[in-house]
Amino acid sequence: INTRVVSNLLKPQTMQENCETAYEELKSEIENLHLTAVTAVKENPILSNLLKGYKVFYSPLLYKPKVLFIGINPGNGEEGVYDCEHCDKGELEYLHYNYTLADETKKVFEMACKSEALYNSVKTNYYYLATTSGKDIFKITDFLGRQSKDDLGEQLIVNARKWTKRLIEIMEPELIICEGVEAYANVTDLFQEGIKMKEDVEYVYVEEIEANIIGYKRTYSNINNKSKLASTIATLLS
Repeated sequence: INTRVVSNLLKPQTMQENCETAYEELKSEIENLHLTAVTAVKENPILSNLLKGYKVFYSPLLYKPKVLFIGINPGNGEEGVYDCEHCDKGELEYLHYNYTLADETKKVFEMACKSEALYNSVKTNYYYLATTSGKDIFKITDFLGRQSKDDLGEQLIVNARKWTKRLIEIMEPELIICEGVEAYANVTDLFQEGIKMKEDVEYVYVEEIEANIIGYKRTYSNINNKSKLASTIATLLS
C-alpha cells in the first residue's frame, strides 16, 4: 500500500472533521446565548415583533471553502427559525433559491466565470439574530443591556465578533466576501482597523488568515457594481 496516497486520502476528511468538532464547541455557546435573548425579548411586546428568530448557516460547514460569504444578519425569511445547525444543510442556499441577493450573486459569479466555486462555498452572517432591518439588532441589544460585559445585549455584540473570527479561523476560506458596507467594516475590524468603504468594491489581503476579504456596496439586495465585483473575484479566486 502506498502510504503517501493513503495519507492524502485521509487528510481532507480529518481536517473536515476537525472543523466540525471545533464548531460544536461554539454551537452550545451560540445556542444558549440566543435562547436566553429570545426569552428575554419576549417580555417586551414591541421588541418581540422585531426579533424574527436566529440562524447561523445557509450552507454546510466546510473546511477550506472557496468562498465564505458573510452578511450582516438574517432577515424576515427566518421568522420562527431557531437554527445553529450545519449538518442538515445541503449546498449553498443561493444555488437553489431565486430571491434577489441569490440571483445577484449567481449572476456575478457567472460573469466572473467562477460559478463552480459556489458549490464549495459557505454562507453565514456577522450577527445571527434575524430582524427586518439591521438597525433592529441594536434596538434589541440596547434593551437587553450594553452597560457592562455581563449584560445580555453586550454579550451578543462581543460574542458576534468572537464567533465570526473563530469560524474564519477554523474554516480557512480561500476568499471572504462581505455582503455590504457594514459587514465589510465589521469583518476587516477583526484583523485590523475596520475599513469604511469608498468605492463600490474594495478588498484587502489579511496575512493573519492568508486570505483576501472583498466588500461590496449594495442597494437593499441589489449589488451596485456587478461587473467590478465579478472582475475582482476572477482576479482573486483560483
